[in-house]
This record gives sequence, structure tokens and C-alpha cells, in this order.
Amino acid sequence: MKISACVITKNEEKNLPTCLESLKSIVSEMIVVDTGSTDRTVDIAESYGAKVFSFKWINDFAAARNYAIEQTKSDWIIFLDADEYIAPECVKYVPGAIMEAEQKKLDMVICTMVNVEKKTNKMISSNLHIRIFRNHPSIRYIGAVHERIVKLDSSANALDVQKDITILHTGYSEENIITKEKSKRNLELLFEELQRKPDSFDIMFYISEAYMLDRKFEQALEFAKRAQQYQNSELKGIYEKNYVNIFQCLLHLERTKDEILSTIKEAIVKYPMYPDFHLYLGDFYKKENRYRDAITAYQEGINLLGDTSVAQTSGIATAVKVIDTIAQLYSKLREWNSCVHYHVKAIQIDKYLYSSLQNLMSVLGQFEKPEKILSFFGKLYDLRSVKDRLYLLRAALDTNNTDIAQELLGALPIEHEALHGYNALKQFLDGNYESAYSLFLKLYQQSLKEEHAYGIIASVWRGKKKQTATELNELFNNRPMLRQLTMDIFGTNSPISINNKKNVYEFLIYMSGTLHVTDHHVLKNLVQRADLLLEMGNYLYYREKYADAYLFFNQYLEHSGEIQTQLLPELTYKVGDCLMKSDQDEQAWLFLRKAHSLAPDDYRVYELLIEKGKQFGLVDEVKSICQTAIQYYPDSIYLQKVFQEYA
Repeated sequence: MKISACVITKNEEKNLPTCLESLKSIVSEMIVVDTGSTDRTVDIAESYGAKVFSFKWINDFAAARNYAIEQTKSDWIIFLDADEYIAPECVKYVPGAIMEAEQKKLDMVICTMVNVEKKTNKMISSNLHIRIFRNHPSIRYIGAVHERIVKLDSSANALDVQKDITILHTGYSEENIITKEKSKRNLELLFEELQRKPDSFDIMFYISEAYMLDRKFEQALEFAKRAQQYQNSELKGIYEKNYVNIFQCLLHLERTKDEILSTIKEAIVKYPMYPDFHLYLGDFYKKENRYRDAITAYQEGINLLGDTSVAQTSGIATAVKVIDTIAQLYSKLREWNSCVHYHVKAIQIDKYLYSSLQNLMSVLGQFEKPEKILSFFGKLYDLRSVKDRLYLLRAALDTNNTDIAQELLGALPIEHEALHGYNALKQFLDGNYESAYSLFLKLYQQSLKEEHAYGIIASVWRGKKKQTATELNELFNNRPMLRQLTMDIFGTNSPISINNKKNVYEFLIYMSGTLHVTDHHVLKNLVQRADLLLEMGNYLYYREKYADAYLFFNQYLEHSGEIQTQLLPELTYKVGDCLMKSDQDEQAWLFLRKAHSLAPDDYRVYELLIEKGKQFGLVDEVKSICQTAIQYYPDSIYLQKVFQEYA
């Protein structure tokens, strides 16, 4: 049984070698139909032994593809675009799949198509496509643009090998979108087709996609909604993808929350098994701080990703990030077992997903001994690998787990370049400020990076070294920003000008986030002089450093005088949350009650009050709060579940 490979090209010298390389070992001939290349495309095709044919471009992709089919002399055809190639690990399965389809007298083979970003090789999305089919006069392409293969005289039967054969597509990488001007080209052809088929869902859908490619979201939304009037497409998953495009447009156009939420729910009702809609719902709830509802939606979406009937989805590409997000939400809810479970799950998929590693290291550091933590990570990472040890070392230092960092440092080659910065940080965290100063100074002299300058300044400040501001100014002689920062930090107690607040804030973030300086008294004076109490409180709250955040919020409340009306509900809630998470429940309850009176539709307040009420066995209180909350959020699965539990 013979197999032909077909490709149509125009100026594809960058993509074609990868495409033909993936095909050459499994086909008996390669047919390249060129539509007017001016680069080395034809030479490259011939170097692979391909038969090259010229085809005058007539604004019809199906015509070009069908011309290529007519040049073949085989039983089966693999037809790829030049920017597509068979995944290397899947090539060996292709002949067997074709043989199975032949024996079962099937016409086509369904494969998984994965869109990847060319620069990073990261998956963007995946869908199902037919790129392999029987060579028969009744099997041809139709459609001038976004053409598809069909059996003209009857319905085609296909073999589904999506789990075995993956085709990678780089055509929607950023660089290709820019160079090919796909949206402009496609729109011209699509509007010509729309005149011939004014009621075609497919054409309106593709017009919407072309506008999205050009970031014209108003026009894209218009055609996506127009397409919904018709139900005449035969393409699997296209109706669901059209809803995804509508969501994207609504988000880019910053439409109202009600419109976005109602559209997502409408899509879920119509297509409840499509995972992306549930993931969108999770994103919406997360943005609205409805963490438990978000977790439920995310879990539903993740569970549906295993459904092989799903045609087009970006959920597979984003699954590990969704799992990480679930873990982060459990962390915010302080439900540590679930947090750890999902972080481990994410790391098992992608062990270099740093957000999961960092938060997992932070959580475990609160409850477990260093040797047990290191043993635990030894099951997820290869501790014999320098790369893995450095990666774990970074996380240990970023989470102030210095004992773990010391163990990891001990087995690393001391000359490794990355260790210089880690050693400086380790010395600072251990309180060896003079040693840290020397190491940061050496790093700064080599790199002139601001982060190393911050390390120098912080080491002098914390270590109360003899260096004066004048000496540091000499060191930063050619760096006005750093000289001014030094003067602000070591100068008088006068207020810091508005122009310098940003520099001071960045230094404070480095002190708090990287160097883990949490001593309120060390930072207080500088923060007050720069009028950054609220900003530091918000930063520490974001980092889940609730006790420290409360100190700055409290000082802000004491020193700010009259607080802006729109700011007061948010600040009151955050103070109550900080107190609650610091186990100061009586005070927290007062602030949260005040926050509720200021913003009776704030979901976060209800959730905190309910969880604390459950903890203290306040049945009537929980029931009352829940009844009020449901009036604002009747769609909340969490609230409904609690209400049923306490009814």
C-alpha cells in the first residue's frame, strides 16, 4: 500500500524542512504544489526529493489542494500545511493507522492537531483534524478558505486515532501571524464566499476568527453572534469554539460582568460537556473572589478534559495552570491538605512550574521539618541533577527555608555561576550582613543590576555597617536613581518626594519579598516617609503575609485621616480578613460586619463569616448569613450547599 504526502506552499522556506522531514520516512512520494514562492521554498522541496508543481493562485485553497491530489499515484494521502508536522514520537504509528483504516474500509483518519508557539514550543490549543484520507475521486476539498476534506457522494467514515497521532501546527505563532497577514488574506476570500452563501455558519465563524486575529473585537463579536442564528455546520466543535470567541471578545471589550456571566452560563447549558466553558466560569468566579465556586468550576472543567469527543479546546494546554490555580485558591482558603494535593498534581505534570513549587515549599515550611521536606521533594525531583537542585534552592530561598537551602547548597558545585547570587541571599537571610554585603558588592560590580544594588543597601541598613551614605553615593556615582534612593534611606526623617516613591517602593518590595525582612519597626519609618502604608499593606496581603499586612493597614487607618469612600469597604474587609487569618476572631468579626454594612454585595465577606460561623457552631448565624448571601448570589453552588446543610 502506497502513501503520498501533499503540501501546498508559498514562501515557506522556514517551515517546509520540518514538515517534509516528518513525512519522508513513511511515504513513497512527496507532492509540493507551489503557488508563487519567491524564496527558497522550491529548492528545499526538491532537495527532499519532492515532485514540485506550479499552480496559479486563484483565491481558492480547495482548488490548489485538489490539484495536488490529482498529481498523486498512491492509495492514501497525508496532506499537511507547510507549517504543520507530525510529532516525532507519533510518526511510527501512521502506517499502522492507515493499514487499520484500509482493512476496515474507512475513508479518513482523525488525528489530534496541536497549535504550538514556535519560539517556546508551548501548546496553545488542540483540536481534531483530518489530514490523512483515502485517495479516491469522490474525496476532495471544498471551500475557498478554511477548506475541508469531504466525501462528495456520501458520508465519510473515519478511524479515530487522536490518542496515537498528533500533528503540530506553528501557523498561529506570533511571528507567523505578523509575517503572513492571515486575517487580511482570509477576510477577502471569506467575504467573497459569504456573498455566495449568506446563511453559512462556517463562513461567519471564520470571518469572526479573522477579525480576532486582527484584534478587531467589535467586528469579531458581531459576526460570532450573527453565526449563532444558523445551525448548518458539520464541523465538530465549531459551535462551542464560536462561544469561546464570543467570551474572548466580551473580555477584550470589557463588557459588563452580567453579560459575560450570562453568556458563559448559556454556553454551559447548551454544551455542558465542553470543558473550556467551565474553565471560563472558574476564571470569572476567581476574579470575583468567589474562590470555592471557582474551585468547583475548575474541577468540573478538568474532569471533562478526558472526554475524547471534545473537538477543539485550549483546556488541555492550560490544564496544569488550572490545577496550580486550584492549589493557590486552596492556599488562600487555608485548606492546606487540598492545597498540597493540587500542587503535587501540577508538579507531576510540569515539575518546572515555579508557582506551584514555590507555594508548596512555603506551605510545607509552615508544618514540616526541613529534612522531611527535602525527602518529600526528592520524590518529585532528581536531587542528583544540578538543574533540579538549583531550582529547589531558588524556591527554598524565596520562601525563607534557609535550612533546606543549606542542604541543597552543600551538594552543588561551588564554582557554578548561579550560586553567587544564591550565596549572597543565603548570607543575608542568615543574618550575616557583612558577608552578604561583600557578595552583593561583587555581584553588582560585575552586573550593575539594581537587585544587587538593593542587596548592598539592605545589608548596610540591616547590618548597621560603618559605610556612610556618602560612600554608597560614590559607589552609585553614575546611577542617579540609586544615589537618590540611598539619600532617602539613610538621610533625614523628612518626607520622600512623590517622584522618588516608586524607587523606594521597589526597594521595599525587594526587602520584603526577596530578603524577607518582616520586622515592622525596620520598615515603618521609610514606609511612612514615602507615604506607602497602603501600598505595602496591599503587597503583603497579596503575598498572604496577613499579620504584617495588618500592621500597615492599621497604621494607614491611624494616620490617613479621612479615607476615600470607595476605598473604605475594601480596606475594612482586608483588615477583617487579616485579623481572621491571624486568629483574632473577635476583632475580625467586628471589621467584617462593618465591611458587610459598607458593601452588602461583597461575596468574600459572606464566605468568611459563614466559615467562621461553621467553625464556632453558630447554626442560626450561618443560616441567616447564607439566606442573605443567596439573594445576591443565587447561582453560588457553595452557598446553596451550605444552606442545605444548615436548613
